[in-house]
Amino acid sequence: MTDDETEAQKQQRETFESQFRPTAERLRKLADRGAELLEAATDEDLGSWSE
Repeated sequence: MTDDETEAQKQQRETFESQFRPTAERLRKLADRGAELLEAATDEDLGSWSE
């Protein structure tokens, strides 16, 4: 927060409302698709990462 920024401006900058409200079925489909993509991914697709 800068000296010129009011508390209301700070709160507005740090607060947001989510618009993503999927159904349980949609979440299952997203998870299934993510699992498919991970299983099919090559080392090149994943790059360098560690768990």
